[in-house]
Amino acid sequence: MTSLDTTITAAPARVPAATRFLFALLQRLETGSVELTTPDGVMRRFGPGGAPAPHAKAVPAVLYLHDWRVAADAFKGGDVGFAEGYMAGHWDTPDLTQLLTVLAANQSALERTFYGHWWTRSLLRAKHFLNANTKRQARRNILAHYDLGNQFYRLWLDPT
Repeated sequence: MTSLDTTITAAPARVPAATRFLFALLQRLETGSVELTTPDGVMRRFGPGGAPAPHAKAVPAVLYLHDWRVAADAFKGGDVGFAEGYMAGHWDTPDLTQLLTVLAANQSALERTFYGHWWTRSLLRAKHFLNANTKRQARRNILAHYDLGNQFYRLWLDPT
């Protein structure tokens, strides 16, 4: 059984810093809502509620964190880090479409948190510059994204 904590301004010290930052980020939701349950079983609600977009459900998106590292991994790896956490089972949701709809509907509000400060933009530019696409890195990227084997491609490509 989970307990409900709707007052998240004073997150317990045992909650990792990255997760506390995630709470602050989710407080910026402008439409829709997210019910987030942390590994310690505490459920927190974020957002004003309602449908996050036309023709979307007017129910909260549900997010279960199974591992405290989810927030740190997402902040380090962005949407790819968040997706990899899902694939690794560090978090889940009963309705992935609803969760992604709420996050997408709030994209500009969430991005302002990340990209709104001059020092953040400078740091991201430096990180991009240091992430040069060398031959070695390009080889890793190709293996990670395209080396799926002939059997996979036979499923949707004809012999030509």
